[in-house]
Amino acid sequence: MAADTETPPSSSSSSLQSQYPTIDPTTFDLIVCGTGLPESLLAAAAASAAKSVLHLDPNPFYGSHFTSLSLASLSSFLELPPSSHDSSPLPHPPAAAAEDSSTYEAVDVRRLRLYSDVETSGNFPEPSKGFLVDLPGPRILYCADAMVDLLLRSGASHHVEFKSVDATLIFWEGKLCAVPDSRQAIFRDRTLGLAEKNQMMKFLKLVQGHIDSDQCGNGGTAEEDGFVRIPAEDLEMPFADFLRSKRLPPKIRA
Repeated sequence: MAADTETPPSSSSSSLQSQYPTIDPTTFDLIVCGTGLPESLLAAAAASAAKSVLHLDPNPFYGSHFTSLSLASLSSFLELPPSSHDSSPLPHPPAAAAEDSSTYEAVDVRRLRLYSDVETSGNFPEPSKGFLVDLPGPRILYCADAMVDLLLRSGASHHVEFKSVDATLIFWEGKLCAVPDSRQAIFRDRTLGLAEKNQMMKFLKLVQGHIDSDQCGNGGTAEEDGFVRIPAEDLEMPFADFLRSKRLPPKIRA
């Protein structure tokens, strides 16, 4: 009479189980990958509607692309392969779920590139933990933005601090420089040459004209109203490449 035997688990499988214990339950109404602001709002809304939610993040930090990292952590993040920054391809539904599509649905989220042509240095100002860098850059909200209403209605405003923008600075040639944000500030700036000031004004007029063309409501076209629109293909390229295509000098592109 033969005895039933079980194949012992491999050492790699055992180590993974010790690091990542089995999740119970094993089925959920919603699985959210990423802990950024959109993902967190979605998970919280589902949980408040009495849905079971599994909230995961493949990164070793919270916040996904909405996080703030120290300079050392930012350098490590930028050295990761590009595939590590992007969401993984959507999994195929299991055979059982394929027969009944109502039990399984994977929703892809389009992610834009965080940066282009970034060069990093191993030399950080001390202490490096005294500096935090937002991965997507400052997140600007207008006072009457619909997102502000959403944060207030959801109660998330109790955990978010709203702060007005006091100034914009860039690090250039070893020091912080204020970014001029008006015609008067541009021509008062002593760090820009006359040619650079003219180039900057021309670029700002191009952007303002594009914005005004979207807001014209008299029924005419942008060209008839004297506005010049930025071509659609230019709007799709990374911002750094767009600035370079306008032949702006390095200091203005910074």
